[in-house]
Amino acid sequence: MDKKQIIDLFQKMGLNEKEALVYFALLSSDASKISKISDFSGIKRTTVYPVLRELQKKGLVFQETCGFKNVFKAQSPEYLRSTTETLLNFFDKQLPELLDVTKHTDTSNNITYYQGLVGIKAIYNNLLTDTHLKDPHYIISDSQKFIDMDKNFAEQVAQKRARLNLDLKIITVPSKTADHFKKFEKNFNNKIKFLPTNIKFDAGVIITKSQIAFITFQKPFGGTLIKNELVSSLMMNTFNIIWELL
Repeated sequence: MDKKQIIDLFQKMGLNEKEALVYFALLSSDASKISKISDFSGIKRTTVYPVLRELQKKGLVFQETCGFKNVFKAQSPEYLRSTTETLLNFFDKQLPELLDVTKHTDTSNNITYYQGLVGIKAIYNNLLTDTHLKDPHYIISDSQKFIDMDKNFAEQVAQKRARLNLDLKIITVPSKTADHFKKFEKNFNNKIKFLPTNIKFDAGVIITKSQIAFITFQKPFGGTLIKNELVSSLMMNTFNIIWELL
């Protein structure tokens, strides 16, 4: 598939021409700065900024910190599957060729920012994609607020975690949802401990072997994903100290 066909495909999936050109530029090159995106896409720099904002709202582009610089990155074309259900069958046929144009870079240590509910879903999907059987998966959160954001998505996440048979430990604020997860711990393959009833918060943290995610449960939703094994190890040790104290 050539560039024109790929741009046409993106437009059929709901992107306008400029959004398709910028998204393609990020996927198929090392263009991560505004100047490079402009050069590769053929779009003026002053126009690239608002286009990037629209792509961020759609969850297709995110901003991350590399050293002291903020750069833009594209979500993998696989992410489009969750936002273009009506074109899912068509997209599945094109996915292998779309992945071929993606130029992978080293993301072993970085910080990525996500916006909106779509961004939070991307964080959960990234965490589960990077998680394997029996891996530690530690959470401090308000289970009720997680469910309230999007009940169907929350149930899908719980089912995926159960299938992976993770070392899943959850520290949560007491609620009906938390009681349900506690009652059916074996079904969800998780262990739950409760915080004191006077503790309230509108954010949560998820810790895996190599990533830590911070998520806000108030609108506008958002989150930050940190990829760093040393920081993850520190957070896991801290979690276990709290776990033993409860």
